[in-house]
Amino acid sequence: MNSESNTYSLLKKLYNLKIIRYGFAAGTSFLVDLCSYLLFYYVIFKDVVFDFSGLEITSRILSLTLSFSIGFLTNFTISKYFVFKDSNLKTSTQFYRFLTVAVFVFAANWLLMFLLEEYFSLPSGVARFVAGITVAVGSFFSHKFFSFKVNQENSSN
Repeated sequence: MNSESNTYSLLKKLYNLKIIRYGFAAGTSFLVDLCSYLLFYYVIFKDVVFDFSGLEITSRILSLTLSFSIGFLTNFTISKYFVFKDSNLKTSTQFYRFLTVAVFVFAANWLLMFLLEEYFSLPSGVARFVAGITVAVGSFFSHKFFSFKVNQENSSN
């Protein structure tokens, strides 16, 4: 067996691992989120405070909300069609469940970062990394067994 076929075989095995594909989806959506945040915050909204019927919203909050939404839609789309393509749930069910998990993931990430920084005195960057990895693993299993689960009685397999 030559090196080219060994490489192809390895790449095929890696592609078949959902966790690898999920890492790609999560990484891609993170980059989309980050780039769109930077674009909104530094280019489009700058340091403006928006007044919506007496409610003041800073450009940071508006940029974060929009970039999270774009990253969420990117992650859902890649996850649906690339990672969990064998799910037989309706798209609307998948979307609602994915959104539910995303809200909990956002809250868990924030809480874990807070605990790691405040009670374990970890630097913010380290806390962000540890929280992100921990929550990403939990998020993968939440999406696999909840958002995009394969309903066995409706499965054609």
